[in-house]
Amino acid sequence: MDLHHWDIQGAFCTSDVDTEILMQQPTGYFLPAGQCLKLCKSLYGLLQSSALFYENLEWWMTDYGFTPIGLDGVMFRLDRGSKRLIVSLYVDDRVCTSNSDDLYRTFLADISKKYTLSDSGKLSFYLGVAIDHDKEKGVATLSQESYIN
Repeated sequence: MDLHHWDIQGAFCTSDVDTEILMQQPTGYFLPAGQCLKLCKSLYGLLQSSALFYENLEWWMTDYGFTPIGLDGVMFRLDRGSKRLIVSLYVDDRVCTSNSDDLYRTFLADISKKYTLSDSGKLSFYLGVAIDHDKEKGVATLSQESYIN
């Protein structure tokens, strides 16, 4: 099974806000005196942006058929017969593995209808860890050598 890495572009700007948030107009944008803007979507920098995005993504994943793995809510599993896809979430980055390239490609095409993705291909570096995956031997090697030298 290969490990794939992709992220959701503009992740924190995809969710509807859950409370009324008013803001002053940005520089260069003018409103009549006494008026302000009401946010309809979350923005980077809002305290609740990451939680709103996660709720939005979790809803999509479970609606698609994924089951959460464990209690922390960062791993999801999708079973379609003998085919399995596992997705790990970290902020707006995703790591996936599947025993079926077809299932992975179908999933990626479907989630791309909801979110704009940036597919980094096979996982080789993630959160400061270099990853070498030898499928022939069935071994994955993790290294943080760049922090030593």
